[in-house]
Amino acid sequence: QYHRHDRRRRRRARSRASPPPGDARPPCLLNYTINQPDDTGRTPLFYAVSCEHEGRASDCTSLLTKDPYCDVRVVDRAGDTPAHLAAHGACMSLLAQRGARLDARDAQRRTPLLRAVERGNVDVVGLLVRSDDLIGACAVDAVDNQMNSALTLACKLGHASIVSLLLPHASFLQARAGAVVGRPPPIIGAAIGRHLECIRLIATRGPRAVRQRDEYDWSALHHAAYQGDAATVRLLQELTPMLLPVFGGRHDSRKRKERKRRNKRN
Repeated sequence: QYHRHDRRRRRRARSRASPPPGDARPPCLLNYTINQPDDTGRTPLFYAVSCEHEGRASDCTSLLTKDPYCDVRVVDRAGDTPAHLAAHGACMSLLAQRGARLDARDAQRRTPLLRAVERGNVDVVGLLVRSDDLIGACAVDAVDNQMNSALTLACKLGHASIVSLLLPHASFLQARAGAVVGRPPPIIGAAIGRHLECIRLIATRGPRAVRQRDEYDWSALHHAAYQGDAATVRLLQELTPMLLPVFGGRHDSRKRKERKRRNKRN
């Protein structure tokens, strides 16, 4: 049964693209070699875009994507597409020109942008967020199955250069509407990871970015004190003027009750 299913999958991969009219190649070669998967379901395009050498990767990707039969939306057995594995901005640009889905999800519901952030690939992230044509397609505010957005993941991993790229495009609706259950705010991810530079970058976005709390109503200062991280506590104390409106008093209790009511309705 497994081999029968595998043959069907290979047959579908070979016949996915219809040949252009007037093609002179033999029928046995039409859409066969370039889209033939291996035992993991990956075509040659997967290995071309993930090559570590930038010049060789872009050259091989350019040669493969020029073929009219090349399928840039193919999915392997792990749920990845070539866009998920693109190691360089030039390869991602070639895939986007051929119509690759930049909002595709893998088995952990991660988009190509989330995978690039996870690898710390500044080149690919910069291409996706700086281009007006790609910024709408790459789903900047998308979250994975652990409810991590691209900005939160970059803060957790300490990629300060990626945080600076994502900050102008990230949404701070979470800070206006209260904590979303299960979704850690970026400032708390940076505090848990003890990344001071990321905390400073988030603080440049104003008080709303610093006031964010998690589903247990913990702020970044709560997490830093719980971990015994004196450096993070000291930095957050310097940002105390931003935090004053949300600590203590009648105003704080009223806001907290409103946040709990919104979470119940959602």
